[in-house]
Amino acid sequence: MPKVSFFNQIHKKLVILYGDELQDMREIWKQVRRDYRQDCHTRLPKSLKKNPEEFALLEEWVNTKITEAGQDYIYYLNKQDLKDRGWNDKLVEQLYPKPQYQIYLGRGCWAYYYNGTTVSELEDSEEFIQHIDKKAKRIAKARKKDGFGTEFIR
Repeated sequence: MPKVSFFNQIHKKLVILYGDELQDMREIWKQVRRDYRQDCHTRLPKSLKKNPEEFALLEEWVNTKITEAGQDYIYYLNKQDLKDRGWNDKLVEQLYPKPQYQIYLGRGCWAYYYNGTTVSELEDSEEFIQHIDKKAKRIAKARKKDGFGTEFIR
């Protein structure tokens, strides 16, 4: 399983708060810094990686803002989250070709966020279920070819 980015979870929450207004993560962070300073009367440090206590305070502040805005039922998944749930690029292109939000992270990188409720509904569809069944059969077949019995298949 790939290592989760330090800011991965907080970015998903910031998209809930500011995704309608801003499409650039730098602009979102500028707005977060302004709002945080206005609400908490303190500045966020430039590097939150070096200040885990400050990061925890920021995360708590963001969670409070989401609850106050009545958006605590909304959640987003990025492409890696979808892959962890059994999706692949082809299936994403078929079932959910246009992400809910596409945010520029800088340096030519984009983050794609998919509405978690819509993803759950799509995972109940016939196409997704057939895809998962085919994938499980392929894995089982490959493991049998490698000489492992069914006791090793999870």
